[in-house]
Parts: sequence; structure tokens; C-alpha cells
Amino acid sequence: MVELSMADETARERAQGGGDGGDVEGEVGGGGSGGAEGEGVSARLRELANLQLRLIAHALSFPRVRSIVYSTCSVHPIENELIVAAALALPRARAAGWRLARAIDDWPCAGLPLGAGAGACARSGPEWLTHGFFVARFIRSSTSDAPRAA
Repeated sequence: MVELSMADETARERAQGGGDGGDVEGEVGGGGSGGAEGEGVSARLRELANLQLRLIAHALSFPRVRSIVYSTCSVHPIENELIVAAALALPRARAAGWRLARAIDDWPCAGLPLGAGAGACARSGPEWLTHGFFVARFIRSSTSDAPRAA
């Protein structure tokens, strides 16, 4: 199993004056089984996974957003189900009440069972004559951090 930590990347961005100043620390774990990489996950996939997790975490931070759709053209779980699971495990996501909702009604292929709610995701791969397709839909089920009407 390969574990990726966003802590180093976030610290590097802050030191360089970049980033949104938020505390995005999450882990994306993934093995290479089922991927073209054999036993391991390539450095490029780890880089993409870190970027994708940062992007989702940023989107989850907007208080008025109620729904976010995350989609890739990938068959790799480290870019798909594992990113979604890591995003949902972020403290800000849990506090705001984010969860997964059905991405596409009547889609024949659900996400791989690698995290809570993955069955609500949609995916396809070579068996459907694609190079990869994945969709997850996050919805906010809590209004605890929503702006209050004046």
C-alpha cells in the first residue's frame, strides 16, 4: 500500500507564499493492483492525486456550495475512489456535513468498494470501451456553516 500525505505539499506551498492558507492534510492510499503500474503507484499518479485532493478540499471550503461534481477520465482508484474517500475524511468535510449522493441514475457500474459511499459513484473502463470514466457527486447535508440571512 502506498500512502500519500498532503502535509509536505501544503507546507511547501505556504513557504513559497502560495496556497489558500487552508489546512488541507489528507492521505490517499492505494495499491497498484488493477492498474497498469503493477505493484506500485507511479510518481505521476501520486502527484495527480495530491493535486486532485487539494482541488476538492478547496471546493468543499466554500460555505454557499451545496453540491460538487468530481470527474476524471481515469481507471486508477488512486485518482477516483481513494480521492473521494480522502476528501470525505477531511475534518472540514465532516464538519460541514459533506457526503456522497448518486452521481448518475441508472448507471450500470458503481465505484469500487474502497470507501464509504463508493456505490453512489459511477465509473467505467476498458470493459465499456473507454480509457476511464469516473464521477462522484458530493452534497452538503448540513447547514451548520452556511451563511446566515441578515
